[in-house]
Amino acid sequence: MTHSRNISPIMLIAGFVCICAVLVSNSLPVQAQSRGGGRGATVELAPAEIDKSVSTTTLPASVIVENSYLVTSPLTGVITLSDIKAGSQVSAGDKLARLDVTDASHQLQLLQAQLAETVLQKDQAKASLEFEKQLELLVGESLALAQSRQSRASQLSQKGVVSAEAAETVASAVISAKQQIVSRRQAQTRLENQILLLDAATDRLRLQIDKLKADIASADVTAPVSGQLVSIIRDQSSYMRKGDKIAEIQNDNSFEISVDVPAELVPYLSTGMAVDASTPNGQKIKTSLRVILPQFDQRTATRAVRLTPLKNLPKSLAADGLRLTVQLPDRPTEPVVTIPKDALLPVDGSFIVFVAKDDVANRREVEIGGTSQGRVMVLSGVETGEMVVVKGNEGLSDGDALRASGGGRPKPEAPKAAKPGDDAVSWTLKWQTRRGEQTGNLVLSDAVNLYNGQPVEVIKEAGRLKFTGELTLPFGIIELKFDGEIDGAIMTGTVTLIGLPNGNEPVLDFQGKKDS
Repeated sequence: MTHSRNISPIMLIAGFVCICAVLVSNSLPVQAQSRGGGRGATVELAPAEIDKSVSTTTLPASVIVENSYLVTSPLTGVITLSDIKAGSQVSAGDKLARLDVTDASHQLQLLQAQLAETVLQKDQAKASLEFEKQLELLVGESLALAQSRQSRASQLSQKGVVSAEAAETVASAVISAKQQIVSRRQAQTRLENQILLLDAATDRLRLQIDKLKADIASADVTAPVSGQLVSIIRDQSSYMRKGDKIAEIQNDNSFEISVDVPAELVPYLSTGMAVDASTPNGQKIKTSLRVILPQFDQRTATRAVRLTPLKNLPKSLAADGLRLTVQLPDRPTEPVVTIPKDALLPVDGSFIVFVAKDDVANRREVEIGGTSQGRVMVLSGVETGEMVVVKGNEGLSDGDALRASGGGRPKPEAPKAAKPGDDAVSWTLKWQTRRGEQTGNLVLSDAVNLYNGQPVEVIKEAGRLKFTGELTLPFGIIELKFDGEIDGAIMTGTVTLIGLPNGNEPVLDFQGKKDS
């Protein structure tokens, strides 16, 4: 016999209310209770970690053109432009203009005629030099004959055979012959110098002719480099003198970023360091510090710094004078303790945090520094490895009992890690999860290997590297099994997440970069 029982609507409603009350009581954090009493307040914890991120300040900057190329007229004449305009993209060797070489060709003909005339003058001077040398020989023979006659006339004059006047006549002939020899040698010297001058004139004319021929051959004016025409003469056809500007080209690689850095920040900069730049709308530009110029502005107390973009700037940003901002370090790069921003509570002009120690809230006043990627630098008040309350801390008091969300206990205070040796190499590891980008710091040393400040065992074999670290999440601690390969300053591989509540063990790609 089957019995049935009737359940009233009032009983159904009462049961539903009880079930809801139980669910709500399990899901909502309870109010903070005093030390040792009750289950404690349900809170979310996060560790204080060592971070090597640099505290930065924002400075104004601008895009500048470091080098531009001027295209000039190779010689005087009429220039006719090709079908190009300012702003056109050109490649090296593209024809920009054509030079009318009519005047240059006429000048070339004149120079060639001058050269021919100079060569004839030189040949004539050489022939005259030969004639003068022959005349000198003949005058020499006449001198020898006159000297012989003078000797005989002198003897005969002494014997009274010839008169004294006859002897003087012969002596006069000797003197005349000597004068002619001096005159011939003077003429030869003059001709030799003339030939040297004509040689020099010939060489000069030939150089001018060769240069003019080269100018005529370069009548087509071409772009020396690839880039954008930022300016060009307005008239399609213009008379220009040699060296006059025709156009200006900016190469795609000629853009840099200029920033005036306060002198007190310069010691924190170094050549080659990575610097992030941003446009007013938030577009990011990766750059490298190329040089700190040796110039000091007395008015602004700044030094000029040049940054080189790691990639060519997009067309929308490749503009001389475009305004940007850059992030530069404002203090030395050194490891600092960081905590999530949510752990901070403002009190009377300062900040406090609650540290979970032995399941009890420990109130601490902290001194904070700059911020980096959602975390706050703590200068004093919290040590590495301590767990701070990031959710549920608004109603806490010093000494309240705590219960970590998800039923777990706060992570015990981590022991201080051993100190790496002088050979220590620091790596920043990054990977993507549903919570966004995750990062970790790995330090490799013969003395000890650290991951996020905690010792880990690293296995190196056949060029690969394996180790297991830990990651603290709101529901507890999970293991991170890294398996990577090092290639120079880059590390790539996979990281396996073990210990998730759903039992999954996802394998994610990670990348690492050696810290400078």
